[in-house]
Amino acid sequence: MTRPRVRSSDAEHVASSDAEDAADHTTGPRCAPGWPSRLVEEASRPPAAPGAVVRGSTPVVFFGDPAVASVATLGINPSPRQFVHQNGVLRQGPDRRLATLPWLGLGSWDELDRDAGQRILAECAAYFEPGRAPYRRWFDPFDRVLVEGLGVSYYDGRACHLNLVPWATHPVWRDLDRAEWGRLAEAALPFLVGQLEVAGYRVVVVNGRTVMDEVAAAGVVEWSTDVRLPGPPAAQLCVGEAAGTFYAGWTCNLQNQPGAARLAGDLARWLRSVAEVSDRHTERLRYQPRKSTAKVSTTSSPSTTCRRSW
Repeated sequence: MTRPRVRSSDAEHVASSDAEDAADHTTGPRCAPGWPSRLVEEASRPPAAPGAVVRGSTPVVFFGDPAVASVATLGINPSPRQFVHQNGVLRQGPDRRLATLPWLGLGSWDELDRDAGQRILAECAAYFEPGRAPYRRWFDPFDRVLVEGLGVSYYDGRACHLNLVPWATHPVWRDLDRAEWGRLAEAALPFLVGQLEVAGYRVVVVNGRTVMDEVAAAGVVEWSTDVRLPGPPAAQLCVGEAAGTFYAGWTCNLQNQPGAARLAGDLARWLRSVAEVSDRHTERLRYQPRKSTAKVSTTSSPSTTCRRSW
């Protein structure tokens, strides 16, 4: 089986003078000292369902700097713990993880503007840097799989994290009113689809059935089952490729599904068998699926083949 080889975002890559290559990772030219306009617009957009969003929070467009990451992981939406303590009090001082409305000096989401958007993006990009307070209980299990499977880490800058919806909700998404969740997802998906299509990530790792179904329905990638794990919990490990990006996903939720953490070693070994991150500039090779691979939908309902406009 031929393994897709993908370029890392080490110092050699960051220092590259190839402007086109740099633009791949930022969804547009990143002109110092600012961010691309579409990122700023997303970061300064009020939530589509404000009653469902954690008070005082801001949109998390990404965790970690997409300008240097070659691998992206994809989840559902940020945890409320990114912004508040267990008692619901907003994080401040050294406990603050991301930009908040009070930290920005704002009283409401309607006051978000381009300047606030720039500051929000800078905080998102610095999330895993030394001296910060990342939500390690959530990210570290995923990071161990990335390190063992692909040799990249959130903490070395070579991996970043994205979400279907950039807003932390209260209650969490699975307990949220479906109409409110639908409004948040409908507003966020076009941006996410565009980001995945043009950002130039070499590998995107998708965590959980819900996210896999959404990106398939949005026309981002068509999944094929590569391996089935009997569990518990049982899981399908799936692959796909689109626009030069290799996609790997599993139907279990590594952090939140009971027993899924026990599968971390299997997930890492599987990632290592189907994808490779190289320190050298290499040609993007297509993944060659095993003979037993079959195209599947991870949901019982048919998915659309129409790509959303961007």
